[in-house]
Amino acid sequence: MKATYKIIHRTDFEKKNGENSICLRLTINRKMKRYSLNISCIQGQWNKDKCCVRLSNPDHGKMNLLIASARTRAEKIIFDYTLVNKALTFVDFEREFFAPVFQNNSFHAYLNYTIKETEGILSSETIRTHLALGSKIKKFRPNLSFSEISAHFMDSYKNYLFRALKNNQNTYNKSLVFIKAIMNRAVKDGAIKINPVKEYKIHRVTGIREFLNIRELQKLEDLMKEDLMPGLRNVLKYFLFACYSGLRYQDIKNLKYGNIESGMITLSMHKTKDRVTIPMINKSKALLGRGFPEQRIFKVYANQVTNRYLKELAKKAQIRKKLSFHCSRHTFATVSMELGIPIEYISSLLGHKDLKTTQLYAKILDYKKIEAMKKWESL
Repeated sequence: MKATYKIIHRTDFEKKNGENSICLRLTINRKMKRYSLNISCIQGQWNKDKCCVRLSNPDHGKMNLLIASARTRAEKIIFDYTLVNKALTFVDFEREFFAPVFQNNSFHAYLNYTIKETEGILSSETIRTHLALGSKIKKFRPNLSFSEISAHFMDSYKNYLFRALKNNQNTYNKSLVFIKAIMNRAVKDGAIKINPVKEYKIHRVTGIREFLNIRELQKLEDLMKEDLMPGLRNVLKYFLFACYSGLRYQDIKNLKYGNIESGMITLSMHKTKDRVTIPMINKSKALLGRGFPEQRIFKVYANQVTNRYLKELAKKAQIRKKLSFHCSRHTFATVSMELGIPIEYISSLLGHKDLKTTQLYAKILDYKKIEAMKKWESL
């Protein structure tokens, strides 16, 4: 049965100021639901026959425009569903009727809306990344509508990122993936009907994930026995703890004594908000002090300062690799694989939702394959 609607003036409920709300009433299969238009007037100012506000109301012009807009949106939704012979539900109607309207079909306006909507849900680092990616797009095309986004636009933007901004392939791929993700969300929100770049191919490359092998990790452990400057020793402590647990920088920074109980680390990861439980090894326990449950375990320096100290520590340990704090997470994954820990367990400890993410680490252990193939020499 076709859905129908009517603009009504509620008479069953009166506000304290004597006004009654103006609503859109939707009827589907003899079931009705009312949706407030957030406007109201007294009964004498409502024209029941024309379903509009009379001239006697000083705000009649503004309110009648809102009523007209509601009519247009409702009629379009009902028409679109009738056109494709699809049954309209109240949920479908609500999603499309209350979807935000973006000025001039603006991609930038919609992007700002999505970023604001995810505040408090995504981490502050992720929000900053999205803002930076959005800023890049705006510099390339200050006024961008959804209708302008196409495969040609994606190619042009990629060339701009590569030639003008000197971005490498991994960097400009992130920008292209970001646009596709925003377009997919726009479809779900009803801002656009289809994603014109859904099938756009992005040729990914596997990035180089710097990590320490067991021998190099032992070299850093040996530095703990030396007389180091307080700053260096401090960074080494929380870097090694991260190597033994796989925790990210922000999780190490936020880690409190209350997160540790009965030899287990339990916390909600800062990036994903997923809860993980990680058994501690004795080397981890040896790096702990004592404190109150709400007290942070480590005094973690800013990321830039931490990485500067790590470069100095690598030099002292005679490790010829460019260390950054995130190497600790890669180290945990690769060393765990070297030790024969099943990849499913490693994936769970790292808080990965998809095993494919963890499997990327397996690809960088080529030297283990070489050692394994040497066994053929004994034949």
